[in-house]
Amino acid sequence: MTVAIAPGDYTAVASLVYDPNAAVPQVTSLPSAPVQFTLAATAPATSGHGPTLAETGADTTAPLGLAAMLLLGGLALVAVRKRRAQLS
Repeated sequence: MTVAIAPGDYTAVASLVYDPNAAVPQVTSLPSAPVQFTLAATAPATSGHGPTLAETGADTTAPLGLAAMLLLGGLALVAVRKRRAQLS
């Protein structure tokens, strides 16, 4: 969720909502423990490309490549086993 708020001290809690598009959303979990935080300054203006997530500096391309290679390797092993089962 994105909220534009002024700098200051805040407390937040989270709850799971079943259907946020419903006329009356149903809360399906108890509220989380309160989290207190201080917003020291407002966020800088965005580049005009619409809402974006915070820039963490994390590089996610390497894990995705590794996951793709593992998936392809697993699929190849399944295909080989099925082929061997058909031949025997």
